[in-house]
Amino acid sequence: LGVFWCETIETLTDLITFSAVQKPLVSSLLVQEAIVASKGSDVRVIILNGKILGAIKRSNDAHGFKANIKQGGKATLHPVDAKLEKYTQTIAKIFDLGFGGLDFLVDDEGNYFLTEVNADPGFAGFQSVHTDISLSKELITELMK
Repeated sequence: LGVFWCETIETLTDLITFSAVQKPLVSSLLVQEAIVASKGSDVRVIILNGKILGAIKRSNDAHGFKANIKQGGKATLHPVDAKLEKYTQTIAKIFDLGFGGLDFLVDDEGNYFLTEVNADPGFAGFQSVHTDISLSKELITELMK
């Protein structure tokens, strides 16, 4: 069905009902706490075999709460602080992630909340701001080792 932002119990109830009608035998929902401060933005970190290649902040004021580049989001550079580096390294090890993008929401206090581990992240947003890094070249170099 996709990803939805439910601000009321009525909206959530409607979504659950709709989901059950659409796919009654296989329907399942993942419900997570809203990080309101992060609405419309997230941070994606790209990692390759334990090396953090960089991070971007994806923002999309025009599309509600979804920050995806393919849905009109824009990318800006995002610094990788010690906390973000630790989380990224730990999560990549847990998932045995050779290459991927980790998406985080950020609250008002600068705390990170993992929302997605993506083994096939899009390159466009990252490459638009990290012009000194070629993800394709990094991947090929790593594969040739």
